[in-house]
Amino acid sequence: MRGTVLIVDDQPRARRALASELRDAGFDVCEADDGEQAWERFRGRSPDVVITDLVMPQSDGLDLLGRIRQVSEVPVILFTAHGTPQTATAAFKQGADDFVCSPDVEIEDLVGLVANAVSRSGGAEPH
Repeated sequence: MRGTVLIVDDQPRARRALASELRDAGFDVCEADDGEQAWERFRGRSPDVVITDLVMPQSDGLDLLGRIRQVSEVPVILFTAHGTPQTATAAFKQGADDFVCSPDVEIEDLVGLVANAVSRSGGAEPH
């Protein structure tokens, strides 16, 4: 069994690029374009890791993180192009496992973060 990753980003190009890289690395991937859709997918799929954008319309990454933490300890990685020390602190206080400023990270680095999160959580390593 491979780890399942839920990717949440309202930017389709970025979401699809990360999904493609994760699939190539052996992960099962499901996608959502906002926090509301992600919550529905989370409840239906029980992913091993969630990687979510912070800033999205309707329901943002912190809202999604709060909902997830009410029912699960699944690893959640937040990423954003608009990170500040205050948003990082808020994310960690709400239970984020990692906080990444997207301009500072390559897509391969995100794949590595997901792989580490899956292994820490006891999910399957990709084949």
